[in-house]
Amino acid sequence: MTTADSKTQDPAGRLLLIDGHSLAFRSFYGVPPENFVTASGQYTNAVYSFTNTLLGQIRAEKPTHIVVAFDLSGPTFRTEQYQEYKGGRAETPAEFAGQIDLIKRLLHALNIPWVTVESYEADDIVATMTARGKDAGFEVLIISGDRDSFQLVGDGVTLLYPVTSGPSKGIRRMGPAEIEEKYKVPPHLYPDLAALTGEQADNLPGVPGVGPGFAAKWLNEYGDLAGVLENQDKIKGKKGEALRENVDAVLRNRKLNRLVDDLELPITLDDMDDYGPNHDELNALFDELEFNTIRKRVSETFADREAEAAAQVDMTMGQTQSIETAAEFTAWLEVASSAIESVERATAVPTRLEDAITVFPVADTDAPEAGNAREKQLLGMMLGAGSGAAWIDLVDIQPDTEKVVGEWLSDPSSAKTVFDVKQQYKNFHARGFELAGVLEDPMLSSYVLGYIPTARRRTFTAMMEDLSEQYLRDAFPAEPSAETAVQGDLFATEPVINLEYTALVTRYIQELSYVLHQELENQEQLALLETMELPVARVLAQMELAGIALDADALADLKSHYDSHIKQATETAYSIIGHEVNLGSPKQLQAVLFEELELPTTRKLKSGYSTDAESMADLLTRINPDSDGAQFLQALGTYRDYTKLKQTVEGLGKATAADGRVHTTFQQNATSTGRLSSIEPNLQNIPIRTEEGRKIRAAFVVDPKPVDGTEYVSLLTADYSQIEMRIMVHLSQDEKLIQAYRDGEDLHRFVGSQVFGVEPEDVTSEMRAKVKAMSYGLAYGLTKFGLSKQLGVSVEEASKLTVNYFQRFGKVGRFLRNTVKDANKAGYTETMFGRRRVLADLGSSNRQRREAAERAALNAPIQGTAADIMKIAMINVHERLESEKLKTRILLQIHDELILEVAPSEEERAREILEQEMSGAVELLVPMDVQAGTGNSWHAAGH
Repeated sequence: MTTADSKTQDPAGRLLLIDGHSLAFRSFYGVPPENFVTASGQYTNAVYSFTNTLLGQIRAEKPTHIVVAFDLSGPTFRTEQYQEYKGGRAETPAEFAGQIDLIKRLLHALNIPWVTVESYEADDIVATMTARGKDAGFEVLIISGDRDSFQLVGDGVTLLYPVTSGPSKGIRRMGPAEIEEKYKVPPHLYPDLAALTGEQADNLPGVPGVGPGFAAKWLNEYGDLAGVLENQDKIKGKKGEALRENVDAVLRNRKLNRLVDDLELPITLDDMDDYGPNHDELNALFDELEFNTIRKRVSETFADREAEAAAQVDMTMGQTQSIETAAEFTAWLEVASSAIESVERATAVPTRLEDAITVFPVADTDAPEAGNAREKQLLGMMLGAGSGAAWIDLVDIQPDTEKVVGEWLSDPSSAKTVFDVKQQYKNFHARGFELAGVLEDPMLSSYVLGYIPTARRRTFTAMMEDLSEQYLRDAFPAEPSAETAVQGDLFATEPVINLEYTALVTRYIQELSYVLHQELENQEQLALLETMELPVARVLAQMELAGIALDADALADLKSHYDSHIKQATETAYSIIGHEVNLGSPKQLQAVLFEELELPTTRKLKSGYSTDAESMADLLTRINPDSDGAQFLQALGTYRDYTKLKQTVEGLGKATAADGRVHTTFQQNATSTGRLSSIEPNLQNIPIRTEEGRKIRAAFVVDPKPVDGTEYVSLLTADYSQIEMRIMVHLSQDEKLIQAYRDGEDLHRFVGSQVFGVEPEDVTSEMRAKVKAMSYGLAYGLTKFGLSKQLGVSVEEASKLTVNYFQRFGKVGRFLRNTVKDANKAGYTETMFGRRRVLADLGSSNRQRREAAERAALNAPIQGTAADIMKIAMINVHERLESEKLKTRILLQIHDELILEVAPSEEERAREILEQEMSGAVELLVPMDVQAGTGNSWHAAGH
């Protein structure tokens, strides 16, 4: 079989070459010097930015070898040949003084070698090392802002070009295609182009009047510079005359810009791979430079490198045993632990997983996608232990073998590793097995560590590719082409399972489990996996299996109701403008709004002016409310509102399964805050704010049909009141707000009385709405400009409200400021339970990205803590229901609300359990208010 063929073609390593002076100068000009000055007066902006870039590229590119080249201050062979070489450069800024020496000290503390060569420049050293790296089979990466380096780019050689200003600020990757796209010549001809045009930075004048466009045209026509000069007489006009008059200058330029690639260097490739921090030396240097936040980034960068290097394991697999009898299964389990121990690996197996067997079920789809599917018929399962594997056919399994396998799967003391444990709970349940004893799920562990796959990378294969590359430093093997079984002269319809490949996949899952488990322990995140994510996965699986009943007739009535409103709004819109228009077409709406009705224009887009809901709402405030334009916008808004409600109802109808229930999928690894999301269908989107939207909740009902012998009688719902505000008050420890909650006051009325300086009973509904929006806005990092827009007041009034708020509740202000300050130091935020959210953009030089990260830093600890509390409550409620042997069950978790389906005669006890466990999920300085209700529908149970 074929696995990862690319391994045999992998480069010998990845060599990162840095032009030290070039990067140092660009670093200097990329960050204002005045922002980085020590108490002694030493400027450090170039050192700081250089370090950030270096760490960023180590993390992004993961080089195996690094070396930095520097210029010397004396003459070079080029100045000897042409005295004016680089003679026009401006004097080095005084603030730059001493920073090169500090960068060299930094490199020494990181064990990264740096090199100089008498009479030669840094880019000659880079050229020489590029040649050596290519000869040795390395992939070469060059960090340099010197365009002379373009000539080095080619197969296996990429330039990382620092851009220090503008919207594309950062590192620009330039391969042959990028250089040719920009300069219209391939990299090896760039020096010829520069010889013709000259190089201002090097004080090398070119042919007057000849820019890159003409130079590229000549080179493409005549092949190279030699061809251009051979055909110089054919070039007509003033530019041809200028060329002939400056041939000597062109030849001089070409001689000087040719990089030397055969220098004798005091260093070899073998001296460049053992890099990593000397922490004592580095900390002493950072103390001197007064660098604080960057220390954490250094530790994380090299921790990743060390972990990746250590994690590489020989993935050679032994023979896969096909198990048919109960005795064979028991015998295989007895030797599994020794099989795990027999594999030589750089990282030890975590103690908790020493006896853990990896379980990889194969469903009636392609094996790699089984973990991403809904519950399906299981064909078999592969068990992995070290390089050993066992296959159990679940289609033709013998009864006695099935009994033993089922007992082992359901035994909580039998340690197991599973990828996507929630899905596998469901798959096994559908097959008649129960799964227990799962100690590790690489999908959930990687999520706790910060990996959130994009929508396109949520398949099993894509996630394994990402995680194998990041944590094992190994390419996840591609599935071999399917083998075809033949029965007589007909192709078989049964799926063919490649046991060798399936065993290898199981091995990758197991090795990922070890590395991720250890990393969780290193980052003090293991408790989140063990006490929160794994237990709640089991709860979610049972919720998804149960689903919730939908009243088909109620859905049909709602659709008809919404259709009538859509029709009415459409007719109203047509009557205003005198003709029909597609109200769902932005292009047609643009013509009606801005041409026919001549309304003020909105935000400019590539396709015209915006017609989105926010733009239309803003436009409505800017025009005469009695005008045709206003009437049309109101009709459009009604049309859109009811169309969205109708689409929601139609989506629910399509998602209803044969059992009359909708079985949503709760995504456990899709948000950065720890909150759950819901898909297929998205039940988090069921409206609550409007009466028309709330009608949809009335279609979610208790199922009158018996389920597993139980006739459920009602739905029980409970939600947290103002949970995020209570968390913010707890974390800020503001005495006034704490007391207000303890006294049972209406918090927003109490805050309103303080902010507006009136008695609580004199706080109007408008005042209350303003302070409510402000209180939540502060927790979400809302600025005074954002607050003014949200409240519809002036920036001055919004600013005054904020000032008054912080004057009354100073500890809230200090908490919010310290939250951002602490996040800047650590590089991440934490919930009350230690869940981290890494915010890489906190130190970004891009103001918008930095401010977005700061807003996230304000919100993440609060919203993340709320998500953690809800998960704890779900686990505790579920365990209480099970331990008391109640048949009442959890169906949904929507935002801060739980919905249960209640069995006969259990309503009172179920309500007690729900309220106790939700209010007691965590102990805060303020009471956790839980409001519960019952009814025959979700809407009726509302409270």
